[in-house]
Amino acid sequence: MIKLTRIACVEDDADIRTVISLALADGGGLDVVLFENGLEALKGLEACAPQLVILDVMMPGLDGVETLQQMRAN
Repeated sequence: MIKLTRIACVEDDADIRTVISLALADGGGLDVVLFENGLEALKGLEACAPQLVILDVMMPGLDGVETLQQMRAN
């Protein structure tokens, strides 16, 4: 069993990012790395090495599906 310690969240809505951070970091004791969009995430995911990525599907610019495809390609 893998114990989660670091999670990345890719979400364009600031309120949702805050709720996720409060629930998982403050309430769950996890290290949560927040990204505002798919391009920002693609640049930062390798450096933060998350064990789980929470990915919004509907984002402006690079949407969640395209972000996931690029993540898989990398």
